[in-house]
Amino acid sequence: MPEKMRLKEAHQLARGSKVLVAVIDSGIDVAHPDLAGDIVDTFDAIGSGEKVHAHGTAIAGGIAAHGRLLGAAPDAQILAVRAFTGTGRADNGTTFAIMKGLDWSVLRGARVINMSFSGPLQDPGVTRGIASAYARNVIMVAAAGNKGASSPPLFPAADPTSSPVTATDGDDQLPPFANRGPHVAVAAPAST
Repeated sequence: MPEKMRLKEAHQLARGSKVLVAVIDSGIDVAHPDLAGDIVDTFDAIGSGEKVHAHGTAIAGGIAAHGRLLGAAPDAQILAVRAFTGTGRADNGTTFAIMKGLDWSVLRGARVINMSFSGPLQDPGVTRGIASAYARNVIMVAAAGNKGASSPPLFPAADPTSSPVTATDGDDQLPPFANRGPHVAVAAPAST
């Protein structure tokens, strides 16, 4: 994947220095060696006390890893927000937890908020949180979803203030699972 993303060339232009990125997900393993020194603060919006799910750590690694693996922005700093339990699956969160995570991220000074989750319905509470962050010039990056070509736009990626991202495969094509549509801003190599 680093070759496909041409990270070596990209890092000659920018490495994410002084950029604070909030990752709203299922928590991040703050002891992961590839993320050493990257996690500047954590917030558990659900208070479950359970072990974090690997999804959040993988997302943070894709952004800021700088050990054995190299992320897209290896000098960025991460705010780890746990809004999903990861019990059985990584996608069981609540509106309230996501809203708390958005608010906390903005208050901590996030310049980018990553939301690698999607759902079929626009949630008024999450929409208000996204609008509030956007009003403070925070860049909102959201997963377009993995429901395929026939899927309607999913939220929060379908929110007009977000930057939706979908997946490409090893041949730079959209794989069958990748959501697509005119609302999608970026397609990038998937980790699958």
